[in-house]
Amino acid sequence: MAKNGSKVHVVLKGECISSIAYQYQLFPETVWSHPENDSLRELRKDPNILLEGDRVFIPEPRQKTISAATGKRHAFLRKGVPARFRLKVLNGDVPRPNIAFELLIDDEIVLEGKTDGDGVLDVSIPANAKKGVLLLDGGNQKIEVSFGHLDPVTEDDGVRQRLFNLGLIKTLDASNADLAAAVRMFQRINKLKPTGVADADTREKLIETHDRR
Repeated sequence: MAKNGSKVHVVLKGECISSIAYQYQLFPETVWSHPENDSLRELRKDPNILLEGDRVFIPEPRQKTISAATGKRHAFLRKGVPARFRLKVLNGDVPRPNIAFELLIDDEIVLEGKTDGDGVLDVSIPANAKKGVLLLDGGNQKIEVSFGHLDPVTEDDGVRQRLFNLGLIKTLDASNADLAAAVRMFQRINKLKPTGVADADTREKLIETHDRR
C-alpha cells in the first residue's frame, strides 16, 4: 500500500520503467530498485519489458538541499537519464555493418548515424519516446518502430512480437497455424525440437536471440 507521497502506477501499453520514472521525475533505478518492487523485478527481470496492468510502486520524491552564497548567481545542472534504443539490422541472418540511418522520433527529433561493425544501431532517445521511423539506405527502406511495446516473452503476444521482429511471421495478426509454423522454423534454426509450441526452452532462446542481440 502506498504511503505519504508515494503511489502505485498501473502500467499502460507502451510504458516501461524509463518512461514511468520520467513521468514522475525520478531516475529509473530509483523506481526499479525500490524494495516495494522486488516482486515485479522477480517477475519481469527486464525494466524495459513490462506488461499492461503490471503495478509499479512509485516512491515519494526526495528533496535535495544545496547551500549557496547569497548575492551571487549560481548555475545548477539538472541530471537527465535518456533511454537507449538498440537494434540489430540484418539481411536474412547476415548483419548489415556501417549502414547509414536516420531515426525520426515522435515526428520531432531526427538522429543520424551508421550501424557498427556488427550491424547494430545504438542511440540515446528521450525516456518518454513513443514511436519512430527508421530510414535505411538513404530512405529506400522504411521501418516503423514503437518504443516500449514489447510484451514479456512469458506472454503469447510477446512470443508473436519477437517472431515478427525476427522476420519469421509477416504480420502480428498471423493465424495460429502461421504462428505455429514460425515457432517450428525458429526451433529448427536454433536446434530445438520442432514442436510448433513455444515451450520454456523456446522462450528462453527467443530472449537470447531477440532481446540480447
